[in-house]
Amino acid sequence: MLRNRKSRSHKHLVTISPQNRAEEYAHSALDFCRKREQGLPRLPLPIPAELWAEKHLRVKIAVEDLSIYGEGTLGALRPDCRLILIDPITEHHVGLYRFTIAHELGHLAQHKYLRLDRFVDDAGCLSLSESFLSYLEVEANRFAAYFLMPSKDVFEELIRFFGLRGVNPDDYLAMLTFPTDRSLWWWKHRVLPFLTESFQVSLTAMMIRCRTLQVGTHTLLPAQLESEVLAPSGRLSTILQRMYYRRAVNS
Repeated sequence: MLRNRKSRSHKHLVTISPQNRAEEYAHSALDFCRKREQGLPRLPLPIPAELWAEKHLRVKIAVEDLSIYGEGTLGALRPDCRLILIDPITEHHVGLYRFTIAHELGHLAQHKYLRLDRFVDDAGCLSLSESFLSYLEVEANRFAAYFLMPSKDVFEELIRFFGLRGVNPDDYLAMLTFPTDRSLWWWKHRVLPFLTESFQVSLTAMMIRCRTLQVGTHTLLPAQLESEVLAPSGRLSTILQRMYYRRAVNS
């Protein structure tokens, strides 16, 4: 379900300028689609990637078996006819399905000049691990992240999240940027589940997106917490879990 949101004023919520070409393209695509939707004042969440791609960006999307391109192929793009092909296996994972569509949109927006007849992407291309990817795949992944999880909207959802709990967003945003047991608990059990649901993306995609955002001079999600967030809950002590659970419920 799409939600329209009211704008919120907040000192952490500044206008964020695009940082690279991928973000500029994603921002332009979103702004174009938003204006075509009778000038929506705000972006709806989750971003309706499939609907807007077909309705406003003149892209056709089809689901079909892509094993002819190789085992593990998740998506493909035919730039000449603006056709995105998605393998049926992705339909069982909403976040993966949406990210694959946005990834192929990233190729279409940024790499048409190469005049390739097709782009074919497997799970490795969508891994978000930039160390092992070609620059084309890095750009397509960045576009997908910016398109599905715009910077300003991630911060607005965080502020809404804390507002629903009646706590001071200033204090809690600052708290999230430090690698402590307290921030780990909030990231793992409250913040990331809330954000992944709001944006309809995978946990990994949202974690990496939060690593690229800043609160003051600090990274929103500390790198030291990544492995802990993905670890089984038992790695936090029972005492800490109970303490922060009571605090979250009471707030």
